[in-house]
Amino acid sequence: MRTDDDPESYLDEPPSHGPEDIPDDDTLHCDNCPVDSDQTTLYHVDLAGDTRAMLCDPCRHAVALRNADLLTDSQAFAYVYRDVHGLSRKETAERYGHSPNVHDDAILAARRKVRKARDTVAVLDAIHDAVDGELEADQ
Repeated sequence: MRTDDDPESYLDEPPSHGPEDIPDDDTLHCDNCPVDSDQTTLYHVDLAGDTRAMLCDPCRHAVALRNADLLTDSQAFAYVYRDVHGLSRKETAERYGHSPNVHDDAILAARRKVRKARDTVAVLDAIHDAVDGELEADQ
């Protein structure tokens, strides 16, 4: 279960439903995907308040990224589907019923923000390494 103190905790939860648990009539589906996806492993994810959802891996990853407060909803989903799970521009657009151009704007903004966040983490790591090196030299 995700907590505010451990934002990534629910990524480690085991699947709630695997391929063997899906009924023959395929009644289980991702609660977030507006179209049927080919995802067969679903996870119970705590969203906001008392809300729980059954999400496929890409949606679960996008929710985690969105919850980190770096990207908007559309940016998080575009980034996860395109750059993490490798869906094409066309597949990503079809999944959400939008034109590819709408997703182009979201993915460009997401990549820019992710790059900026990674650059910030690199600076922080360098600062920590320098301070740790100074502390070791003083001992």
